[in-house]
Amino acid sequence: MRQTVLQLKIAVCYFMLLDSFQEINTSSSHSEKTAPLNSDMILQCPFKLKSPGYGLTYVTISWTKGESKVAEFIFGELRGTSHAMMSKSELRRENASLSLRNVTIEDEGEYKCLVHEAGEDPLTVIVRVKVIAHPVVSVKPSPIMAGYLNNPECHIKRFYPGTISAVWMKNSNPLPGQGPLQLKKNGDRTFDTVRCYPNSSTFEDFNANISCLVKHEAQDGWVKDVPIEFCQPHFTVSPKTVTSYGKQKVTCKLEGCPFSNFTISLENNEGIIKEKSCRKESECSTNLTFVMNITKEEELKEFFCKAKFEGDDKVITEHILIKPEGLTVEKVMPVVGVVVPVLLVAALMLGRRKLCKNCLRNKDSLSEIHNGDPIERQNLQQA
Repeated sequence: MRQTVLQLKIAVCYFMLLDSFQEINTSSSHSEKTAPLNSDMILQCPFKLKSPGYGLTYVTISWTKGESKVAEFIFGELRGTSHAMMSKSELRRENASLSLRNVTIEDEGEYKCLVHEAGEDPLTVIVRVKVIAHPVVSVKPSPIMAGYLNNPECHIKRFYPGTISAVWMKNSNPLPGQGPLQLKKNGDRTFDTVRCYPNSSTFEDFNANISCLVKHEAQDGWVKDVPIEFCQPHFTVSPKTVTSYGKQKVTCKLEGCPFSNFTISLENNEGIIKEKSCRKESECSTNLTFVMNITKEEELKEFFCKAKFEGDDKVITEHILIKPEGLTVEKVMPVVGVVVPVLLVAALMLGRRKLCKNCLRNKDSLSEIHNGDPIERQNLQQA
């Protein structure tokens, strides 16, 4: 093996001294190539031997970036890394292209491919590499509660290079009062920034076209227009009507929007019965169940669920109807009205029966007198 390598070195030196060696037909060129961050890319470097009979025995190829050697082919051996490598099978096809895997911003710069055969001047291919990372754009909060005080923000993340513009638009016109952006550099050399809405506003008009327009200057024509989405909060109360006495479970569910920084309460016309506050989005609950004790006296009270948002005077309310279905005075009275006539009729019927019995009894007495003593009959007639 050592002897073979020594022979190759001697052969290379020998052919470098020979001016009569056939030249390699290749073209030197300058080009520029753009790659998205974390993608794979190939830097082209084709060449062609005029006399391919020698193969690659006396050919050396190297890729460099500045003063650093990225990959090389020498004495029949291929050297590189898992990040930057030439292909031996492609070299046999006279293709010295360099593969870059999982491109990072550090890969940006000028790469030089040198193809050299013994006895000839090295031929060069230069490729300028640009790395770009298009921004991830989002509007927070989203959707926005229409009619309530909001502070929307346009978040622009992980972009490179740092040449970017972001403007709040309303009906295709830029809003006034938007200053320069402040960039934050991340560990991977990308940038983040936030474009705040010019002032705290209530969005009453659902039809207004309000959006954050972002232009990334790294690539011509890259534009992203992120519109504001609106939502309308509302309550769903279950049950909405309480129909019995005693302890009752009432669920106050706030729907229609993603919520944070709010308070839900169960109240009556005398004040708050129970409430729960939410200050962090991860802890927010919009489906709260309250236990309320309904008594006869509370039928006259007004119960309702209420939601109030921090920093805004507006509240959302939903009433709860108290309407027990037990026996009430109004329901007993018709029953009494039926019982009294029945008792009266019964009494009259009983009195009539007694009267009839007395009549019969008097009739019998008259019969006896009629058939008896003449003096008693005379007294009865006089009576």
